[in-house]
Amino acid sequence: DWLLGQGDGYVVTPSAISRVQWAYIPPTQLQALNNGGQPELAEWPEFRAEDVGLDLDDGRAGWSYTGEEMAVSLVTAHLGHGRPTLVRSLEAAGLGRPGSDRAARLLELGRAANTWLRESGYTLCITDPNMEHRNGYTGEELAVALITALARQGRPALQQAMEAAGLGRPGSGRADRLLDLGRVAAQWLRENGYTLNTADWVD
Repeated sequence: DWLLGQGDGYVVTPSAISRVQWAYIPPTQLQALNNGGQPELAEWPEFRAEDVGLDLDDGRAGWSYTGEEMAVSLVTAHLGHGRPTLVRSLEAAGLGRPGSDRAARLLELGRAANTWLRESGYTLCITDPNMEHRNGYTGEELAVALITALARQGRPALQQAMEAAGLGRPGSGRADRLLDLGRVAAQWLRENGYTLNTADWVD
């Protein structure tokens, strides 16, 4: 790409964007300089990462994801969550807050890994029985989250419903996590042929 008409350009790689100076000659001028000779370089040489200081045997994935990031991505995909939940989970795990592109690529890898595990007969499970209650959600909170998800409502409705039920008004982060759990449960119920009949709740 031409920048400022001075031969400036950008080299875009997966890990960096570098500004460079190009010795660019337009095709018309290049043809005018042709005196019948043959170019010294018939084709571009094969790229070797080692020549530019890249070590491909350092154990890193192509996008330099850590094992911890991949683990969070796999669990996120297994639970059926999306990118916002992945971003929050990474941040809560002390792994930083990735940008949208990096999070999308990471989630794509997690989903691919989860699909392979499922198709190969594997699944993820919680080995610590106390792990499920680490966030301290009560049964009442989860019930309100499930009803909100089944009604296809969002976070404001969940917060209002919890407040009306005397459960307090959760912050946005906690409400989002609760709603994610409610949506996963609602999806599982629908996919397995279950439904909730509100008529049964009327006394």
